[in-house]
Formats: sequence, C-alpha cells, structure tokens
Amino acid sequence: MSSEIGVFEAMYQLRAMRRFKPDPVPDELMWKILEAGTKAPSGSNSQVWRFIVVRDGDGKRFIQERYKRAWDLYAQANLEAAAKNPPPAEELGPRLRMARAAAELAEHLHEAPVLLLVCMVPRADLPTVEGRRRSPAGLYASVFPAVQNILLAVRALGLGSVLTTLHLLYEDEIKERLGIPAEVDTVALLPIGAYHPDSFRRVHTSPEDAVQGFLDLGARWMVPMHYGTFRLSYEPVDEPVERLKADAKRRGIERKICVLEEGVTKFFE
Repeated sequence: MSSEIGVFEAMYQLRAMRRFKPDPVPDELMWKILEAGTKAPSGSNSQVWRFIVVRDGDGKRFIQERYKRAWDLYAQANLEAAAKNPPPAEELGPRLRMARAAAELAEHLHEAPVLLLVCMVPRADLPTVEGRRRSPAGLYASVFPAVQNILLAVRALGLGSVLTTLHLLYEDEIKERLGIPAEVDTVALLPIGAYHPDSFRRVHTSPEDAVQGFLDLGARWMVPMHYGTFRLSYEPVDEPVERLKADAKRRGIERKICVLEEGVTKFFE
C-alpha cells in the first residue's frame, strides 16, 4: 500500500476498481476510512448514514450470490436494449470492456477482503411545509457525500473500491441475513481491498486516443510498444492492438501502423 496522498491527487486518480488482492485490510485503515465517511456534510446535520463491514466468508458469499443474480438480469436487459437501439460503433469497445469488468466483479465479489454496506436510517422528523412533505431524495443527498468521502479515503490509503448498487434487487434477503432493520435502506455496496494490479494512472491513453494523437502529430509511422506486456484491466492482452488497428483502418491509415513481430526485421522508408 502506498503512503497517503493529497485530496486533489486522490480525486484525479480515483477509478472504479473491480479486481482485488486477497490481502486483508487492517482494522486501523478501515476505521480511518469509516471516520472519513462520518466527516461528510448532511442536511440539518442529520448524519443518517450507517456502515456495515462484512468480512466473513459466508456473509460475503451470500451477498455475492445475490449480486451475481442481479448482474445477470441487468446484463440481459442491457443486451435486449442494445439490440433494439445499437450504440454507436465507437462506443461499442469501451462498453464491452466495462461489461467484462463488471461481469468479473459479479463472479468474484466475495473475494474482496471487505464488503462495505452504506446504509441510511429513516427520518421521522421530516417537516411538512405548506402541507407538502419533503422528497426523500433529500435523504440520499445526505448519504452520498459520505460514500464519496469513503472512496477518496480508500484511494488516499492506496486501496481500491467501486460504487455498486445492484444488490438492491435482493436487498430484503441481504438485510434479513445481516439483521438490518426493514426500515433501513442499504444505498450502496463498496468492495474494498488492495487493487490488482497496483496501477493508479492519472492519465491512460486508449488505442483510439493513440491513433488521434498520431494524426495530430502528422507522423509517418506508428509502432505500438509494450502492448501485451502486462495487464491494466480486464481486456484480453491482444485487444488494445486490435482496437488500434481497427481504428486506423476506419480512418484509412492502416498502412502507417507497423506492429512489429518477434525476430522479424522491419525497414522504414
């Protein structure tokens, strides 16, 4: 784990992390993360948040099984929607990449060292104004700043997390298992752990961005380097260079892209 970083660096580096090492998160770090959540603003200083830390294997597996069911339903609904209204071609790659990462999280959610449920207690003292009761949306506005504080604290301590809500499809079962009162809402589920691989990049260039940069520079040749050397995300190791070649072909510059082969000499004119 890295040493703590500043708030702006944490903001700039904050990413949705969906792959975790099995290393346990020390108690002192968890207390620090939870304390950061309690420093968030809330309407009327109501502090309606409550936190449940799930570390035991059976409890995490129980949540993961329901999360996976919810993911399967969600993924199927998205496939059906995409079939009716296909996304633009340039968005297909990033969407598929995100879907693969989300699917892997659903399969391995229980392997995160910590599952943190952020809960919201009801407020019976919400006043009515001129006969109108305030929208409950105001309550959520008093919880999600705490979620953001937690995500920033997680990053500042060299850990990773991701904001998820799919568990809500099976919220009643999860609340019953964990002994959460029926009137309490579980508004977010955050897996927390050391991220694998240890990469928090402030700037990451996509293959399509690389092609655009090549065009902007007016260069004669592009030679991709280091692709397939290590894994930054969940994409297959050959996907970045295939995306780069596909985008270059779309722009009519595929002959200017030279993918070197091991043991093969290439001369540039």
